Amino acid sequence: MNSCRPIGIVLALALGTLGACGGGGDDDDANDTGAAPATTEANGTDDPVVDEIQSLLDAALADPSIAWDGSGVDAPPTGVSVAVRLPDHDDIVLASGESVDGTPFDPEAPFNIGGVTESFVQTVAYQLVDEGLLDPTATVDQWLPNQPNAERVTVQMLLDHTHGWASFPDASLGLMAADLDRRWTLAEVLASVETNPPVAEPGTFTGEGTAVAATALAYIAEEVTGTTLAVLVEDRMAQPAGLDDTAISDGTEPPGFEDGVFAGSDGRRADTSGAPHTSYNTYFAASRSGNSTLRDLLDLLDVWQSGDLFTTNRVPGPGRFLAERSDGMDVYGSGIPFYGFCPCEDDGANLAVAAIGRAPQSPFTNNHVFHYPADGVSVVLHFNSGESPDPAPQRQLAEAIHEAAASS
Repeated sequence: MNSCRPIGIVLALALGTLGACGGGGDDDDANDTGAAPATTEANGTDDPVVDEIQSLLDAALADPSIAWDGSGVDAPPTGVSVAVRLPDHDDIVLASGESVDGTPFDPEAPFNIGGVTESFVQTVAYQLVDEGLLDPTATVDQWLPNQPNAERVTVQMLLDHTHGWASFPDASLGLMAADLDRRWTLAEVLASVETNPPVAEPGTFTGEGTAVAATALAYIAEEVTGTTLAVLVEDRMAQPAGLDDTAISDGTEPPGFEDGVFAGSDGRRADTSGAPHTSYNTYFAASRSGNSTLRDLLDLLDVWQSGDLFTTNRVPGPGRFLAERSDGMDVYGSGIPFYGFCPCEDDGANLAVAAIGRAPQSPFTNNHVFHYPADGVSVVLHFNSGESPDPAPQRQLAEAIHEAAASS
């Protein structure tokens, strides 16, 4: 499976040399949203579901049993936020803790969504396939002749995670970190991994290299349409779904952006407010650069669940989650741009999953974007650190929030 911890180590080395360490930065836009402070447990409400979820958030942020030392340095989040959508109830949007500058954590603020970005790219690619603009059986050598096994890897293999490619290696991450102001093109990023040996034969599912595959898909989509990835995501996904605060970032973050915490190279907590985001966001444009908000991600779960962004049937259901594409916790979907999550029930060759969505982790953000089809509840959970070596506690928190909402 992919791991973002090497990214964090290299990013820490680069940002550490610029003095981006504990306490936060002085970004004038850091809290310009004007949003009211989040409801806290001390305030209380007349809604027991809201109070229970707030208590779960507060406890999770204070809980020392959740490890935040994935890079070998303890770098716990300073804030956590959640949005819950359930039938016949207003959306619940709450936060606990502080931003990196010490102000109350804003549950309405935009933040980096890490690997959810890969699903943006897949959404666009599936649309192009549906419209006949992209042949899923085409091999990638016509666009990317120097990639491993390019003459045998197809567009469909990129979509299905059966390309056999490896993840970004540490060497390529060092290139990204060497100049934080550099603006990478997708072609340059892909050139930096051309000599990366594959981990499996084409047609083999491994779950590795999803970020590299997303970068290749984004490059191919740009070549096919003559349009940039940022515009493709805006025109084909954000606008149709009404996602006003969702975009591919080029490093210029929107007002009120919630910066994230990671492990500094000097052994202290660091955050992203003190250094340029350009190199990171353009190198990982197709896999880690997306910004969004809790409410937008709730809306995105709705349209992914309904299939409204597509002209063919891409609604999650039987046949979309294959037993052979499960690693025991995640089930990589077939024909849809997101995953399923276990515990799962065996349905012949397929798996009936408990939830759908994404649960990505990047160096400075940890997100769980889940929809539970059985009861129609959606949960979007965000921590502003990605240094957790084990996603289980965060998934358990998301499930506890789901149970609190579903039982109301």
